Amino acid sequence: MRDMRHENVAACLGFFVGPGVSALVLEYCSRGSLEDLLRNEALRLDWTFKASLLLDLIRGMRYLHHRHFPHGRLKSRNCVVDGRFVLKVTDHGYAELLDAQRSAPPAPEGYGGDRGDTGLKPLALLCRGAVGDGGVALSLIVELLWTAPELLREPGGPRQGTLKGDIFSMGIILQEVLTRGPPYGGLGLPAEVCFRGKVHIRGPCWELSNGGAPGAEEEPALEIIRKVASPPPLCRPLVSPDHGPPECIQLMKQCWEEAPDDRPSLDQIYSQVSAPQSNGPPMGRA
Repeated sequence: MRDMRHENVAACLGFFVGPGVSALVLEYCSRGSLEDLLRNEALRLDWTFKASLLLDLIRGMRYLHHRHFPHGRLKSRNCVVDGRFVLKVTDHGYAELLDAQRSAPPAPEGYGGDRGDTGLKPLALLCRGAVGDGGVALSLIVELLWTAPELLREPGGPRQGTLKGDIFSMGIILQEVLTRGPPYGGLGLPAEVCFRGKVHIRGPCWELSNGGAPGAEEEPALEIIRKVASPPPLCRPLVSPDHGPPECIQLMKQCWEEAPDDRPSLDQIYSQVSAPQSNGPPMGRA
């Protein structure tokens, strides 16, 4: 990871290990995350600005994929922006480093290993170890909104990302940039999601550990994850045609195809965004 050098990939400066703490030391980017920029209503983001950020993302991910290095946790929260408004991909390789530092904890109570009812039981294992008694912190459940459906359904939960899983995540980020809204925002997910409590697996259902049903803030994210993991019908974000060029909207939809092999590669994506758009020049900076 320390040998990776690209303008659109945050430099890894080292790895810190302390009592009960493991952390990557990464390049600092003063303007925060892409999510921060999108939610900053005081910042004007025209299409040229958005396209520049997206092209930076594509270039950074293309660099990683050329080195057969899937990100595995890609989301707007770990795309950071420096003082020159250059976007850099960060947190790459973090999941693998964590796996190397810890052994797998036991499965949550009630997890039987089968996926015959909803296919959602493995989701608990995706965040296992987040709390001590087998529950899954709801603050981590929202992280699954960028996760590809085949990874949500993977028995035992995915330990590592995949190249095609990254492409699905990029499609969700495209939706966020085009709409300046949260993932799946058009399906009722609030822009500010505050998760409370823990989630346990009880048979085929998700329940809060306090014994209640998900509240108004929790239910949208949980329901979206259920639908994405268990088609048909397919559950994808809603984006109106006036949010961007038709080529970009079509690319977004290709990225979140249900079958991984139907999603484009980073080289194909880069070729598409480098071509002239229907409303002007190619996306982003030259």
